[in-house]
Amino acid sequence: MNEHKKQLMGIPLVLLAGCLWGLSGVLGQLLFQSTDISIGYVSTIRMLVSGVGILSICIIKKDSSMFAIWKNKNAMIRLFFFAIAGVMSVQYTYFSAIAASNAATGTVLQYTYPILMLLYTALYMKKMPSIQEIFAIISAFLGIVLISTHGNLHTLSISKAALAWGLSSAVAFVIYTVSPQKLHNRYSIFAVTGWGFLLAGILMCIITKSYAVHVSFTPYSALLVTAIAIFGTLIPFLIYGFGVRLLGNVKASLFATVEPVVSAILAFFLANVTFTKIDILGFVCILGAIQVVAMQAVRKSNA
Repeated sequence: MNEHKKQLMGIPLVLLAGCLWGLSGVLGQLLFQSTDISIGYVSTIRMLVSGVGILSICIIKKDSSMFAIWKNKNAMIRLFFFAIAGVMSVQYTYFSAIAASNAATGTVLQYTYPILMLLYTALYMKKMPSIQEIFAIISAFLGIVLISTHGNLHTLSISKAALAWGLSSAVAFVIYTVSPQKLHNRYSIFAVTGWGFLLAGILMCIITKSYAVHVSFTPYSALLVTAIAIFGTLIPFLIYGFGVRLLGNVKASLFATVEPVVSAILAFFLANVTFTKIDILGFVCILGAIQVVAMQAVRKSNA
C-alpha cells in the first residue's frame, strides 16, 4: 500500500477514534448525573469488555505474541506496571475528573498530557525544548489557570477535586503512553493493550469490589454503560490501533486531538453544559499548545 492510500485510510480511522472517545466522556457524564453507578464499576466494565474484545481479535488473527509475553519475566513485570499505573490509573482518574466537573473540562485537562510528555522528554533525555515548545508549555499552563480560576487567582471556578483528577489523568496518560514502549518493540500492540486492559479490569474489580455491587439497571443506564464499553472504548482503541499502523504514532496522535473538541461540542448539545468566554479561551490555549507540540513532532519525524 502506497503512502497516499495509507493517509486516506488512516486519517479517517484516527479521527473516528477521537470522536468516539469524545462521545465516551459525555456518556460518562450523563451516566454519573442520572444514576448512582460508581466510577469504579463503570471503569471495571469498560476495561474488561475492551480487554476481552481486543484479545479476541488477537486469537482470530493468530497473534503468536499474545502468549509469548507470558514467557518472559521482565515482560510480565512491565505488563503489570502498564496495567496498573497506565491503563487502570488513566481510566479511573479520567472518569473521576468528569464526575467532578464535566466531560469537556475533564477531557481538556487530560489532554495537557502532550505538554507533560514534552517536559518528561526534556528532563529524561536532557534536551532543551525549542522556542515553539516553550511557548506551548506556557500556553497550556495559562489555559489551565483560566479554566480553573476564570482569571481570579484567589478562587477556583472548578472544584479542587476536578483539577486534581484532571491533571492526575494527564500524568496517568503519560505513563500509559511511555511505559509499554519496550513491550511494543517486541510484542504486538494489540496483545499488549488487550492484556493491559484485561488485567486492569480484573484488578479494578477486586479493589473496588465491583463483583459484590448490586446494580439495578434501567434501559437508559444499561444503554449508557454498553455504549461506553463498546463504542467509547473497545471500537475506538481497535480502530486507533489500525490507524497507528497506517500513519505512525506521531501523526495518529495529532489527529486524535479532535477528542476534546468533540467532547466540548457534545457536552454542550447532549449534557446542557455551558461555557463562559474565559472557559473557551482556556480551551483554545490548551488545544493550541497541543497542536504546536504535535506539529513539532510531525516535523521531527519527517526530518
